[in-house]
Amino acid sequence: MIRRLKLQYVAGLFLFFAGPQIFAQTYRLEGVHYVHKSLDEVNEGTNQLGPLYEGSEIKVLQTVPARGNKKILQIEVTKLDSEHRRSALPKGKFWIYNGNDDDFVEVASSKRKNTQAGCKNCLEKPVTNPSPQLTNNSENVADIAGFIEHGKHQPEVVEKPTPQVANEAPTGNLAEMIKRYSNSSQVAAMIARAKHPPKYGRKRVCYKPVKLALATKDAHGSSLIPTRYYDDEAAINAVNTLQDKKLKHSFVNLLDDKFKPDNQYLFDPLKAPKGAILVYSSGIPCAHSRIKDCGHIEIATGDIDPKTGGPGKDAFVHQLKSNNPITLQRWGYKYKLIGVMIKPMENE
Repeated sequence: MIRRLKLQYVAGLFLFFAGPQIFAQTYRLEGVHYVHKSLDEVNEGTNQLGPLYEGSEIKVLQTVPARGNKKILQIEVTKLDSEHRRSALPKGKFWIYNGNDDDFVEVASSKRKNTQAGCKNCLEKPVTNPSPQLTNNSENVADIAGFIEHGKHQPEVVEKPTPQVANEAPTGNLAEMIKRYSNSSQVAAMIARAKHPPKYGRKRVCYKPVKLALATKDAHGSSLIPTRYYDDEAAINAVNTLQDKKLKHSFVNLLDDKFKPDNQYLFDPLKAPKGAILVYSSGIPCAHSRIKDCGHIEIATGDIDPKTGGPGKDAFVHQLKSNNPITLQRWGYKYKLIGVMIKPMENE
């Protein structure tokens, strides 16, 4: 009896002082994520601290469910990306409003022999054969003490294939198709019109100004689509409508499987080619409509800030203009990129 009480006492002290960090996992970011100082969805737009870029490493301390099957992660920053490595490392606990598991790659650690570098979807899948005492914090403390004493946690090590490294730039026919589109006079006319969107008062619209820009003619009277007047209320539908040959649109979605593996870098909207039409799902219903997912649409203009070399203030436009795509703005964690649309062009 006394021995059992001692074990409970030791296990209690262990969990109290070690806390959740003893089981925290370290991940490398595969995309850009904005960091927030508090778990406050209402004031998300005001508590942003800044971006963490691809290549940075974080320790995930806690996962909180959010609407739309998303997650909000409490993190500590353990390493900055190569371009910002000389900057001061942020201290403290922060929050990431994004739950896309594909953006997190588990980092191998000497303290965790079963950790596999390159583990995708690690936020969803626990390590192989985990101890039930560790995966459930509500287990009896005495059971945890027995687990510590007898060393029952001996997870099986599973070898995983080395993930294929995605291209960071288009190659071959894809590169030529993107170059022709981005350098075309029709795209130049579209971008020029998109940077001066009409005013819609307090209405929040994104599809109307994009349609208007797409239908803008160049000096030769040519445009990317013949007319902006076509029946398509929700922005999310543009991923299909812009491919409709009957409407003489004939765009292609660079995220389709037929462009693999050269398109993997395009799942980051910051790397979208100049003039690409970016289409998102959101799970947010359209106002005054029964459509359950209105989505979002915007144009990547390729605008560059001459001082920083990063996206300029007009890099992403619809009704509004921003240097960040919708995924890095307020409520950005709700949006998922589903379309990077360009139009195969004739030789000009």
